[in-house]
Amino acid sequence: DTEFTYNGIAVKSSSTTVGEAIPGLSLSILKTGSTSVTVTDDNSSLKSKIKAAVSAFNSFNDFFGAQTKLNTTGSGRPPLASDPLLRSANRQLRAFFLNSHASSGSLDELLDVGIALDQQGRLQIDDAQLDSVLSSKRADVAAFFSGDSGFAKKITDAIDGYTKAGGAIDNVEDRIKRNIEKYTSKIQDLEFRLNTREQQLTAQFAAADKAISQLNSQSSSLAGLS
Repeated sequence: DTEFTYNGIAVKSSSTTVGEAIPGLSLSILKTGSTSVTVTDDNSSLKSKIKAAVSAFNSFNDFFGAQTKLNTTGSGRPPLASDPLLRSANRQLRAFFLNSHASSGSLDELLDVGIALDQQGRLQIDDAQLDSVLSSKRADVAAFFSGDSGFAKKITDAIDGYTKAGGAIDNVEDRIKRNIEKYTSKIQDLEFRLNTREQQLTAQFAAADKAISQLNSQSSSLAGLS
């Protein structure tokens, strides 16, 4: 068995690897003696999540730009070029990234953590500033992004308003489906009418051809009497 004392508390384990003594840490006891354990925050995980969120927004911004870009090649406009829902989502998300958001910490803007919009509307990260803020004000960074009133929750709620079942996108898709069904019905009705008209014209042509044939026959018969 392995026995040691941590902060005055005696700990005993059947293994040299102890994972229950300090929450979140796993200790490997290799030899008899004393040592100190220093625990520091792992900023890499939080920074990776921030970068992932920035990358996701930039992907959306690129898609929006491709859909709304003026076409100079004559190849036709993108399908969502004038879509009001896409423009609304872009305006709302952009406003979230530009506006202030009060938090329990000292940070209330993305600029405070080194994130800013460039001239193309894409988010750029100042890695040096982000690293500095994470090192000196990590709790404030967490308070700004997390929690029920944090930046991440506000963005998530805004996006859910568009993407959730019964949301704005669902409503637009339902309207488009109804329009497709309506136009499909109209097309089928027109096709039926055209087919009926074609049959009528075909029958009229056949009758006219037959009448001409009979008239020609009568003309031939009359010519034989003269």
